[in-house]
Amino acid sequence: MRVFLHYEEGADEAHHMTLKLTLPSKWKTGPTKKLKDTFVEHYNKKHAATEGAPTLSSATSHLAGADGVGFPDAGAVDRFIKSNDDVYIRPGPSPEAKDDDDEPAVHTTGAAAAGAGAGSAAAAPRCPPAAAAGTSAKPGADGRLQCRRFGCQKKFHARDNSDTACRYHVKPPVFHETRKYWACCPRKIAYDWETFMAIPGCQIGRHSTESQTKKAMGGCDVRAEKYEYAPKRIDGGGAKKKKEKTGLEKLMALRKALVAAGVEGKAFDAARDKLKAEHEALGKKVWDKVAEELAKGISAHLKAQS
Repeated sequence: MRVFLHYEEGADEAHHMTLKLTLPSKWKTGPTKKLKDTFVEHYNKKHAATEGAPTLSSATSHLAGADGVGFPDAGAVDRFIKSNDDVYIRPGPSPEAKDDDDEPAVHTTGAAAAGAGAGSAAAAPRCPPAAAAGTSAKPGADGRLQCRRFGCQKKFHARDNSDTACRYHVKPPVFHETRKYWACCPRKIAYDWETFMAIPGCQIGRHSTESQTKKAMGGCDVRAEKYEYAPKRIDGGGAKKKKEKTGLEKLMALRKALVAAGVEGKAFDAARDKLKAEHEALGKKVWDKVAEELAKGISAHLKAQS
C-alpha cells in the first residue's frame, strides 16, 4: 500500500513537502496517527534549518483527504485511506471517531473538497431543484445522511431537506501546483487550505447524496475543456517547433564531426576564418554564409570523388 502525504500550508513553497510512504502490511490496520507521526518527524527534521518553516506537532495537526474530511487518530488506515491516495496534513486536532462512521470515507487523489463557505445563502443563485437524497444512501446512527455536493458535505435529516438547504459549488475543485480553487469560481484562488475552504458556494439547492463522478480537476482537465481560466502550461503548450540551428552552431557541430573523423581542427579553423574574412560585410549573418559555403565546398568535393 502506497500513500502520498502532503503539507501545503502557506504560500511559501519552500515550506511545503510531499512524502511517499510504502506501508508495511501491519500498518494497514493500525491507527492513522502512525502516518501522521511519521510525517511530522520527517518534516521537522528536513526543515530544521529552513528559515521561517513551522515546527509541526502531532497534537495540533490532523490527517485529511483531499475532500477536507479529517481522519480520527485511532481510525484504522485501511478504513479511511486507499492505496495511492493523497493525504494532507492540516492544522487543528484530529476529529474523534464517531459511532455513525459505518462506511469509510472515500479519499482518492484529488477528492472533492468539503466544507461550506461563508456568506449568506441569498447571495448565491439557485439551481433547479435537484433530486432529494438517494434512497441507496445509508443514514448514520442519528438518522442523518451526508450531502455529497461539492463544497457542502454536511450531514442532514431527510425531513429537513429543501430547495434552499444546501449551498454548494457546481464544479469540482482544481488543485494545480499550489493553487486551489473551484472550477466554477476560477477568480477566487487560494494558496492554503483554510482560505480555500472559506470560498462560499455559488449555487443554492437541495442536499444530495449522489456521489460526484469527477472528484477533482488538475491543470490537464481544465485545459482539455479550453476553460477560460485554465492554468497555462509552463512549456507554452502544444508541440514545440524544432529550433533551427544558427550558422555558428552548425559550424561548431561540423567541426566536431570532422575532427572525430580525423580532420585536423586547425585546417578547419583556417578555412572557416578565411571565408569569414571574405564575407565580413554581412555582419550578423556572416556565420550563416560561412556555414553555407563550407557545406557547398564539402558537397562538391564528395561529388568529385564519387
